Amino acid sequence: MQLENSSKRKFVVTRNREKSSRLASGLRKLGVEVFEIPTIEIVPINEDELKKCVEDFSFTHLVFHSQNAIKIFMDEFLKKQDLSELKNVKIYVVGKATKEAIEKYGLSCVAPKEKFTGDELVKIIKEDGFKERKIFLPHSRLTRKELLEEYNTLGEFHNIPIYDSVIPKEIEELPEDFTDIIFTATSTFKNFIKIYGKESLSGKKIFSIGPITTDSIHECGLNVYKESEYSTIDSIIDCVEEDLKNENEKNKK
Repeated sequence: MQLENSSKRKFVVTRNREKSSRLASGLRKLGVEVFEIPTIEIVPINEDELKKCVEDFSFTHLVFHSQNAIKIFMDEFLKKQDLSELKNVKIYVVGKATKEAIEKYGLSCVAPKEKFTGDELVKIIKEDGFKERKIFLPHSRLTRKELLEEYNTLGEFHNIPIYDSVIPKEIEELPEDFTDIIFTATSTFKNFIKIYGKESLSGKKIFSIGPITTDSIHECGLNVYKESEYSTIDSIIDCVEEDLKNENEKNKK
């Protein structure tokens, strides 16, 4: 639904190119101009360690916080094991997108219904009825240490950072006249600051996908204009749409 006067707003999207299309497309349907300026590039790490873990796979619980972790893990797993080996493993994912990614492999999983965070997953696993758990979490290098410590209280816990979110080799030029910017992860924000500097956000409206990303922005001394109700792409698009509608209503008065 294209909104009146929305063309005056110019949004920067900072996701990596492989994932930015859905967000960019949703924003363009609202009538805003969109600049795709990726600030992260996903790079696999600790590949030998992951390979050994897959070869000796004997976990009862498998946890994913991102689609990146799912892709890297499953690519390696299917080189060494049959998919049927995961049928009796309890799989937990952080949200809707990760749930869809796992279900593409024909696997079932458990995801939070509202708060799409790792902290919420810890609460759900605590109540799963298992007396003994052997948990494996393949994750980003940037995963919070406090969260890993929470998982460690749930049973035998193994974790491997299997990817890093690095600054892209090719840096895009930042348009001077953008009005709004969306950060969908802490890594996209931190890399943006490293590349373009904090001053480049002066006077801009900052949208955050959720509380963890918001905390990172606040720690840098910046204000968040709007935070998405849920930590999903659909929710951040809804957040922008609501803001545009409110702006139009004010302009009519």
